Amino acid sequence: MPKSIWGSIKLLWRAISTRQGASGIALAVVGVFRLERLITWVIGDNPALVAFLNPWINYLLVFAGGVLVCRAVQAEIKASERLDLIPVLELRDIATKQGWDFYSENSLECFDLAAALHQSALLYEIAVYGRTGNRDHPEIWGPLNQIPDHTWHSIRITPVPLVGKDNTDTETRAVNGDLGYFDLHVDRGPITAWLKYSAIKHRGKRRIPEDQQEASAE
Repeated sequence: MPKSIWGSIKLLWRAISTRQGASGIALAVVGVFRLERLITWVIGDNPALVAFLNPWINYLLVFAGGVLVCRAVQAEIKASERLDLIPVLELRDIATKQGWDFYSENSLECFDLAAALHQSALLYEIAVYGRTGNRDHPEIWGPLNQIPDHTWHSIRITPVPLVGKDNTDTETRAVNGDLGYFDLHVDRGPITAWLKYSAIKHRGKRRIPEDQQEASAE
């Protein structure tokens, strides 16, 4: 289920944009208007019968339209709940193909990506999943669960593991340094758009001062 008003509006729009949803809206709109002429054309000139049938047909059309719209919304909710989780390191690789630079000597874009994930999770734009348990003992790892929204106020994603090779090293830590979740994942569905429109705002925000760059080059 969407966790924001904007998310609900987008889900409803997707629902009524489907054939089923659009048909439901059309039936409901037709049902709102008076249908005496159509009924008269069907059953003939019988004012008493027309007056009797008209409200019932209106109610039936509005009801049928409402049922179709509700079914379209339910289908969209089920579709939105079908997750295709990918490791955060695969997200990093997708970002690399879109121009992010995680491997140059003076690059700090792993910090930018960590900040983008944190901010978007805080604003309900993206969900991050992880495991709990002892990272050194896979046999007691917990399942992948969505990191609760309220915890993002007190945790951060550790940036450096985002340039590593093992996704189980990716992690969140509390302000005091305690390990929170590890083996971080995200849903593949919104990733491309998220990188293009949300994460890009964070890219390049952290830079090594020029004097430090020159010193490291020497």
